[in-house]
Amino acid sequence: MGSPMGIIKLAGYSAGKFDGMLTGLLNSTVFSFFRATLPEGYVQLFCFDGPAVVADRGLFALASATVLITAAQISRFWMPAIYLVAYGLLIRLFGALPYGGFSGGGDVLFGLCTGGTLAAAFILLADPATGPKSGVGAAAVSVLAALFSFIFRYPGGEAYGAFFAVALVNALVPLVRGAENRFFFEKRRSADEQ
Repeated sequence: MGSPMGIIKLAGYSAGKFDGMLTGLLNSTVFSFFRATLPEGYVQLFCFDGPAVVADRGLFALASATVLITAAQISRFWMPAIYLVAYGLLIRLFGALPYGGFSGGGDVLFGLCTGGTLAAAFILLADPATGPKSGVGAAAVSVLAALFSFIFRYPGGEAYGAFFAVALVNALVPLVRGAENRFFFEKRRSADEQ
């Protein structure tokens, strides 16, 4: 397992005939314009039919639902965006290292499309009832969730580390809210004294 692609086979995402045919078609049409090739196994991520968490089996449906959640402004759209960008950056920079790869060679597409990452980002992390109240606090929570997701998933080897990371960050939210209250209380008190 010398590359990050090795995790696809370990996680049970084997490339079937449909995946091979569609990957070949995409490589000969869409990706040929960019002089890029898509390895086999990625199409299977969007129509996986094996035993796995629902968040991985219905990635296409989940991606569609997140568009609706964001469009309806049910949650704060920028929290998942910060989380996904930070998590993707960590994967790109350090994600290949646990698999014998090199720094900067992490597989971002696989990392974002597996392990319940989208469910954690758009449904669990962005839930307004459990999040911080200020924008700075929400951004800090999003970055912390991305960091913990990366640590649990890549060096830790937990396939669904994003769920554990969001649970841990939600447990830390009262501390973030306390810091927010203290900061805003001190700011308000100093403004009142002037």
